[in-house]
Amino acid sequence: MNRKERRRVSRKAVRLEIYYSTPTDIFTSLSQNLNDGGIFIETDRPSPIGTVVEIKFYLPGDHKPIETHGMVAWSTTSPPEKGTGHPREGMGMGIEFENLNNQDKERINKFIRDIKN
Repeated sequence: MNRKERRRVSRKAVRLEIYYSTPTDIFTSLSQNLNDGGIFIETDRPSPIGTVVEIKFYLPGDHKPIETHGMVAWSTTSPPEKGTGHPREGMGMGIEFENLNNQDKERINKFIRDIKN
């Protein structure tokens, strides 16, 4: 089973500024996609699988940040495929949220629903 099949809900392509930290470093980067279960963060230096990551980001038009933590579920250091007709995530890491509260899940889901409309 591949990563996409394991996801409960498809991720929505969205570019957000992400502030995140590992036990040893602090970073700012961009997201590539998001759902209430996780986020893909672009980076050419992904953390090892299993690393706990503290995350903070703002949804557009929202002044209250979403702050949570997650675990690196997978990563890639390969650039995005071009000209294949099969886009995939570029360099970065997929973070599975852990203990995202229900209010923040709903905020993310509303944001994603609003993008689709």
